Amino acid sequence: MPDSDSVLDRHRAEATAVLSSYIETLPAARELLAHELRVYSDRDFAIGWRVTVEFSDKPRRLDVLVGTDFPFEAVRFALVDRPEFLTWPHVERDGLLCLLQNNSNVDHGRPLATFQNLLGKAHRLIEECITGTNAADFEAEFETYWNYAVSDGTKPCRSLLTLDGKNRVVSIWRGKDLDLVADGPGQITSWLTHRFGQCKSSEFEDAALLWLPQAMRPDQYPKTANDIYRHAQRVRATQLLSDTAGEKADRISLLLGAITANGPVLAGVTVRNPKQKDLLGRNTNLLTRGFRPGHVPQQLMASRFFQSGLPIAPFRVIRIDHDWIHGRGHDARQAALKQASVAILGCGSVGAPVAANLATAGVARILLVDPDNLDGPNTGRHPLGATNIGNNKALGLAKKLQADYPHLQIDYRDVTLQKLLRIEPMLLDQCDLIISATGHWGAQTMLDEWFQGRKAKTKIIYGWTEAHACAGHATYPAPGCFKYGFDSTGVPRFAVTNWPEQAVQEPACGAHFQPYGAVEIANTVTLVASLALDALLDDATVGAHRFWAGPQDLLLQSGGQWSEAWRSHPQFRLEGNLIVQQVWPRDADPTTEGEQDATSD
Repeated sequence: MPDSDSVLDRHRAEATAVLSSYIETLPAARELLAHELRVYSDRDFAIGWRVTVEFSDKPRRLDVLVGTDFPFEAVRFALVDRPEFLTWPHVERDGLLCLLQNNSNVDHGRPLATFQNLLGKAHRLIEECITGTNAADFEAEFETYWNYAVSDGTKPCRSLLTLDGKNRVVSIWRGKDLDLVADGPGQITSWLTHRFGQCKSSEFEDAALLWLPQAMRPDQYPKTANDIYRHAQRVRATQLLSDTAGEKADRISLLLGAITANGPVLAGVTVRNPKQKDLLGRNTNLLTRGFRPGHVPQQLMASRFFQSGLPIAPFRVIRIDHDWIHGRGHDARQAALKQASVAILGCGSVGAPVAANLATAGVARILLVDPDNLDGPNTGRHPLGATNIGNNKALGLAKKLQADYPHLQIDYRDVTLQKLLRIEPMLLDQCDLIISATGHWGAQTMLDEWFQGRKAKTKIIYGWTEAHACAGHATYPAPGCFKYGFDSTGVPRFAVTNWPEQAVQEPACGAHFQPYGAVEIANTVTLVASLALDALLDDATVGAHRFWAGPQDLLLQSGGQWSEAWRSHPQFRLEGNLIVQQVWPRDADPTTEGEQDATSD
């Protein structure tokens, strides 16, 4: 079998030879010297050529650069004859041109065609830069260009701000490794407590949020405190500067917001206190000059702070607000999901990953309920691992999800559903949706009867898996109708699979289990989570019953077979591996009434 490195080396050598032969035919083309290639030393280029290309204003030199992953990655172009950095969009500091999106692919079998296509793109880009027709790209892609102006090593600021276009005073917390800005101190305290287990500091500072009429281009970026003051004047927000300036403040942070063609953006600047030293080398506070401490008019304080002409320090703002994390501002469902609350009853192999999926999806409040502790074998199909063995499942999962998603509200109860209904039923009443994943017939029928009697607006979904996770179900029944899908002892009236033996016994009394892993259960988890989202967003019809029939190969290998009910179903497919939706019954099946055993396994 050929060595993989030699195969890739051969591809690279052959493609490079083809490209080199073609480039050598171009006017004034030559291979780059070693010191010229070192200009791009942090780019991992293996070889390059310099070519001269005619443009509308003059001939310009382009470097053609080939990386070590060529031809499986695109050849790159750098403009040698270029203006000062940030004069033209899509031209990086070292002259590299941004010609492709980050998810673009190339045909590795046609290196010459790829080169010619990209050379055409490079020519068009530079012509647009020369004529200025693409200057608006500075605004549309503001975040990238602003961050180029931020000094290396500057501490970024994470933002929980609501981006509503309103000028206002906001709160900022400064930590050792990160700063955090939010609409108020309470939001910061909540996030820090959720993320780190406690709020690391109760000291907050005021900051000003200014919304500009449009994103700035590089030649408009503020360089001094006076520039910030002029921006505030343009949006009639100088009062905000007065509200945040204080005679004891060593610095003031300001957030600059704007709406671009690609959505809202944020940037940050720090303005330092304009302190000076007197003839004796002592610090003098220009803010209070001529006034007793505490008696400087606020407007004058702001004027002195921001009209000092001192240089400002730009910093990067990283959004971690709900809308950005869940959909990067383009998921219309988040308006509803960030108001939604869900209770998940049962945090086992189905309920726990469903909870994780819903947190990732953006459900704002999640209540986890489970009385059991995590055992070693549970970790083979559970989001929690060995560090939580012996701990309560609901507690461990709540801690994990709360730390992973500090902007959400994750709560737990380490009790049975039955006990929760006795001592805190109002917790379920306050939820928009309840997901029952207990797999316990008595608990589920109890919930079904309770729900019917409460006549609450809460919705309920039930999820369960068949033996060996070869099939799974999610249903959204009408109140009090869950029981109609089973006989009186919990045997389903419709099952996808049939088994001679459904469970394996451990070497212990009454200890039965279903051997399957996280991969096999994943389809059932997705089935339940997707129906839950549909129910929250009113995209699911009451009475919907979705089931997943797994691959026939998995079923046969596990010792099962398709049930007669599934074989006679109009959507039956022998090879399986499909999702089907049907209607959940609203009343009892009279054909199954009568004498029967009062218990079932």
